[in-house]
Amino acid sequence: MIFSLAKQAQKSVFVGDELPPKYFAYVEWFLKFSAVAEDNHLMYKIRHSFLSDGRRDSSIIPVEWVQWSVHLIPRFGPVAPRTWKALDVLEQAEAFYINLFTDQHTYITVY
Repeated sequence: MIFSLAKQAQKSVFVGDELPPKYFAYVEWFLKFSAVAEDNHLMYKIRHSFLSDGRRDSSIIPVEWVQWSVHLIPRFGPVAPRTWKALDVLEQAEAFYINLFTDQHTYITVY
């Protein structure tokens, strides 16, 4: 999610003369992807990162820190669960594959 803060919120969060970022991004962190690509499709598996209390590891960062996004494919096994919907699959799936073939920059970097 990308958002900005109202002027009043900026005053309560940022103190001093430094100008706050104009836009922020809410990000959920993932663990490092597997060291070896899967044999069948050459994609790498990743999982959500969790805090010690079981909540997902997440942050609010300046949007300019975002370098690029990746396309994630849910790891669903031989049959995709019918309960998964496009709007909540990131919440439902336990693991994902990084689709290296949709982003030329990632493809070149990884290979």
